[in-house]
Amino acid sequence: MVTVEREWIRIAGNSKRIKAGTPPYWRCQIGAYRENIPLVGWTVQGEVTLKNHRQYTNPGAVEPEYSAWIEYFGDMEVNGDGIAHIQLQDPSAT
Repeated sequence: MVTVEREWIRIAGNSKRIKAGTPPYWRCQIGAYRENIPLVGWTVQGEVTLKNHRQYTNPGAVEPEYSAWIEYFGDMEVNGDGIAHIQLQDPSAT
């Protein structure tokens, strides 16, 4: 089980695994801590704003199957099911 509060959560998809139907389809990284957490899915609750959501692409990435990712700011819990449950927060709120 992984639980984080008030952090930037980066989610990247693995297009080769998604197309092949071979989990884990996604990987997750938390804040500056860049260890990969494998995911089979993810859910997001709350209001997406310019403050708590960022998207990036990098077609020339070293790992081409991870050439796009999304970042959300909030709380996250990943249980044994491999699904990240994200509750969005406002990063400027204390």
